[in-house]
This record gives sequence, C-alpha cells and structure tokens, in this order.
Amino acid sequence: MPEPVFQGAVSFTPPTGPPLRAVVLGLRQSPDGVAVRLQLAPDAWSRLLAHQLFGSHPAILPPETDAIDGARPVVVVLDMHPALVKELCAGPDPDRRLAQALRTSGGSALQTEHWRLRTATQPLLPPSDSLTGAVEVETGFTTAYGTAPAADPTALRLDAAVADAMRLHGLTPIPFRDTALRARVEDASGSWTMVAMMDPDVGLCTIYSAFPRPLDPALRPQAVDVLAQLNSQLNIGALELDEDGQLRVRTGVDLGGPPRDTGPLAATIGHNLALMREVWSTFAALAPG
Repeated sequence: MPEPVFQGAVSFTPPTGPPLRAVVLGLRQSPDGVAVRLQLAPDAWSRLLAHQLFGSHPAILPPETDAIDGARPVVVVLDMHPALVKELCAGPDPDRRLAQALRTSGGSALQTEHWRLRTATQPLLPPSDSLTGAVEVETGFTTAYGTAPAADPTALRLDAAVADAMRLHGLTPIPFRDTALRARVEDASGSWTMVAMMDPDVGLCTIYSAFPRPLDPALRPQAVDVLAQLNSQLNIGALELDEDGQLRVRTGVDLGGPPRDTGPLAATIGHNLALMREVWSTFAALAPG
C-alpha cells in the first residue's frame, strides 16, 4: 500500500533561535518542484516576518502583508529550494523520501533557508450578521517569487551583481571559481578573507568571513558552546566552526532568481562585515596567536 501524503507537526531549524513549529497540511511534488502547505501559529508567523525566514525579505513582500491578522493562525505555501529538490527526488520513491525528510528533525529538509515563501493566507472573518459565514473566503498575498516571470530582461548576472556589491563596501572582488568570489578585508578590527559562494541558476548567494587563525582542536567543545550561545542572540547570520577548525561568519540571501539590483546583496555583505567586527574579539580569544 502506498504511503499516505505526509501531514502533521514539524519543527523547522532557523539560522538562529529555537525551532519554528508548524503543522503540515499537505505536500505536493510536481515537475515544477516541491511545495508544502503549512499552518503557523501567530507567534511563528511573527518570527517569520521579524527574522525574514523562508527568504521573506522585504523585497518580496507586497503591501497585502498588512492584511494578515497577526493574532490568528496563518496558512503558508513554501517552495523547496531547487538544489534540495534534486537531492531528494533524484532516487526511487521520491514521495516516501520527501515524507521521511520532513520527519527528520534537524535535517536539511527542515532548514528554513532551504524553502521560499510563496503565499500566505487566512480565512476572512465575516461580520457577525453576514449570511456568508459558511462560505470559505480567504485573504492574503502571493510573494514576488511566486509572481515573477521566468525571464526578466532587466536582470543582472549574479556574479557581476555580487562584485558590484562588494565594491560598494570598498572591497576588491577576485574570481577564483565559476561560482565564487573572494575579497581581502582590511579593517580596524583585523584582516580577513571574505568569500561569496553563488548559485546563479536560483539566485542564492552565501557570504563567509573567515577568521585568519585556526582553532586548537582541544578548544572545540568550548568554542561550540560559545558559538551556540551567541547564535541564539542573533537575528541575522550565524557563527560557524568548520571541520578544519576555522571560525567564520555566514550570512546569505535567496533572491529567487537573477538579481534586479545590488541592494539585497550589498545589505547581506554589510551584515556580514558588521557581525565579523562584533565577534572579532570573541574569535581572537578562542583562537589566539
């Protein structure tokens, strides 16, 4: 007997803070990708907007966002990032694999950065004397991701837009892969290398600032505790420790396609620089030299 479509409670992992809890109302796989329909409690919806989760930065949210009543549950539709769709749907029995992925807390399928907000709706409450109380009427919005045309003649190349955004911060971009740029940062706090990793097909850009000294392996448990405490206090970005003992700051933006301007990219780089300056002394204490 085929496994039923997955429904039930899930916990998404945001870049910072506690898990974001939701209820899956439906899961759909099609040639266009994978979409999930969720119900969010009012506090979860507030966190989504405040922390720009699921790629919901202001550039994609229309004025109709104000029509959502933040005191009542909200139903959202999310689209899975194409890279994750390829990973989960490449093998046999993709429906079962998708359902299993949504049951795996902490897995890649439940990272908020791997989904994009498409729509947000909720039932429209009729007046108490209305005769249409039994009719389902919804209010809400569709994001710019959901309505943008497949081709945009005004779109920019992602690598060119990232390079321009770096220059706006006084940095000199240096290509070192087809989908990566680096720049040397000379700052009052210290000197380090910034790297931009790009996925031009989907408009995804991740910025890393790498602390120049590696961590002593013996200090890894202490560093993990320190980073976890600091990450819980961040609204944007994350502090990481990679397998080679390198401390780094990560920020990212999912543009949903080719960029139309450098604004979101410049903001992402600016957040990265500001966060690196803020945690420089902490990194230096963990990896002295």
